[in-house]
Order: sequence, then structure tokens, then C-alpha cells
Amino acid sequence: ASRVHHAVAASLNWIYVVGGESEEGELLNHCSRFSLTDLVWYSMSELDSPRSHHTLICIENYLYIFGGYCLNWSTNYSPASDSILTYDISTNKWSNSHHKLPFGLVDTCTLLLTHKGLVMFAGGLWKVRFNPGGGMKCVHLIVLFCMIRLKKMERISSFCRNSPTPLISVALACDSVEDQVFLCGGRMSMYGSEINDISNKVFSFKFSTNCWTQVTVLDFPRYSAFSFVLYDKLYVIGGITVDEVIENTSSSLLASLINIDSDDSLANRQQTLTTDTVRNITSNLLEQFSFGDYIRPNILQAPFRPCHFTEGWQLRSSQSSSIMLASTSSDNFYTSSTQSRPKRLKLSLARYNNHLPVITRCYAVYCIAPYLNCIK
Repeated sequence: ASRVHHAVAASLNWIYVVGGESEEGELLNHCSRFSLTDLVWYSMSELDSPRSHHTLICIENYLYIFGGYCLNWSTNYSPASDSILTYDISTNKWSNSHHKLPFGLVDTCTLLLTHKGLVMFAGGLWKVRFNPGGGMKCVHLIVLFCMIRLKKMERISSFCRNSPTPLISVALACDSVEDQVFLCGGRMSMYGSEINDISNKVFSFKFSTNCWTQVTVLDFPRYSAFSFVLYDKLYVIGGITVDEVIENTSSSLLASLINIDSDDSLANRQQTLTTDTVRNITSNLLEQFSFGDYIRPNILQAPFRPCHFTEGWQLRSSQSSSIMLASTSSDNFYTSSTQSRPKRLKLSLARYNNHLPVITRCYAVYCIAPYLNCIK
């Protein structure tokens, strides 16, 4: 079924799609899985209650759902949930875990740190259990769970330092080589519609120093994006931005087509564009971007728009394996890196066979886990 605000996870041969909302706003309890060998969709056991804005991970033969808005059948109200659901893939059954999140949590980002046996939760909107009448609050708390054994989860408290800024709908990516996690973009307020409400910052958290460091910035501020580390490169794709950002798209694309030092900021790159270059290329770009998916989708209202530009960074050079040194003093846990910054990649816009650009969808949920699981 068509849906948004759903959750996706994957094993080696399967992709799982759980819950979500219809475009009319109806919460769904329908679950499906897609076979990567047969290329066929199969039905799964339904959730006990419709749920959306939750997060999902797959560990061996089990799926775990965390939080989200969960429909209460008796009140027809969908409060933020602190529940954890477990799905046994072999028996096709959902069950409620006796473990709970610290609070009702929605629009958080979850990352499975396989090399550490941990699950990281970052950002989101939370609701305190003991304040049922209170509203939702943007959170910067970082929570870690340790997977002790199948179907048993125990929280590790006071293990990871909070993120520098309260953020909603961030993107997380793990670099196991450097034992660090990247936090990309996010929204700084629940209803923020200004460009200043959307983060363009990329932070790195190193477990060795227990410290967050800002390492670079996004050319396109965005939230609800997807990020991943593939070998020695960090990528950020998709998500939602605002009209003010999209209005600068043509000049940004022009900058990406010109051989300019990728370490330059977007502003510096735009300054190098000549009038003749703009005249020669802009008309063709604008004509192509007037087609189809670039039009604002019905599910988004002004000023929000899909962010279609993919950004990437080279994390390590072949000649150097130096690691950034961050201060570990008790009063300096948030630093700004001045060396060993990721080197920005110059990425071309993906295109269909008819040469029209591929426009990334705003509420798409991406998954590259099946490919990564094949890398040894």
C-alpha cells in the first residue's frame, strides 16, 4: 500500500516495510516484506495497533520497532509511544517487549552499530511519561541500547554525550573504521518553516573521546534525509528542505558542473561562476527541472519541498590515516574541527535514460543494508 512516515529495515535477502500513514493521514498497521532474490512482495503479520513515525531495525532473525505514534483503539487517539515491539521472522509473530524507551519518542533516528553491539537513538520529539498533559519537546538526548542476546535488550545509561543541538528527523551514519558516528541535518523546531529552523551542520561523535565535533556543513539544509558511509565516503541523500534553499538550486548545480576545488563552500563556488557560463547552462537546467517530480508533492505544503541534491565527502585520504584530536576537558565537549576535515565530493545529478534528472522523493525511506551485508 502507498504510505509515508513508515519504517524500513533489511536483512541479507529481505527488505521489511512496517506501518506508516496513508497520504490521507490514516495510520496503518499493514506490514510487508520484499524478497531480494524473488523480487516479490509478501505479507507479514499486522501490528496490534496502527503506528507511524516510528523506527525499525533488523538484528539476525528479529525486527525491533521503537516508539512512534501508536493508535489507542479505545480513545481513537495516537499518543507518542515508549513501547518496543519484537517481530520473530521465523514465526511471523509480533510481541511486546517488557523493556521500554526512557520516554515516548517519535521522529528519532536509529542506527545499528554492529561492530559495537549497540543501537543508537538520536534526536526526535519526546514526551515524558509522568507528564501526560505536557506537549512534545525536541530532544538532543543520545540513548544507547546494548543487544545482550536475541529478544533481550538492556539500556546503557550515561554512556553517550548528548548531541550539541536538539534536533528532529536527523540522519545518522556509522564509520566503523574510525569508530565514529556522523549526525547530519535535522530540524530544530517542531513546526519550523524558516531556513534557520533546518540544520545544515554535520557532526561527528568519536567513542574514544566521547565528544561531538562539527566537521562540515551541508550545501542544502535538510531533515528526514538518509546518510550512510560506504568504504571511505559519507553520503547524504533525499530529505526535505524549504523554498529558499531550492531557489538556489540552479546556481548550485552550475557550481557542481564546473571544475572547482571541492573544499570550497557553496558561496565561494557560486562566486566563481561567470555570466556567460550561467547563460549557457541555466536555461537547459531550468527546463529540465520543470518536469514531473520537481513540482511540490501534495503531501508537502509551502514552503517545504523535496531536497533532490546528493552530497558526499571523502573521509580519509590514501596517504594519511591521521585521526582528529579533540579536547577531552570536562568543560569542552563540543569542538569545531580545523584539520582533517572531510573533503567534499563533486557529484553529478542522477538522470533517467531520457536525460531528465532523477528527483529524490521527500518522505522516501532508503535502505542499502542488503548491499553492505555482503561486504566482508
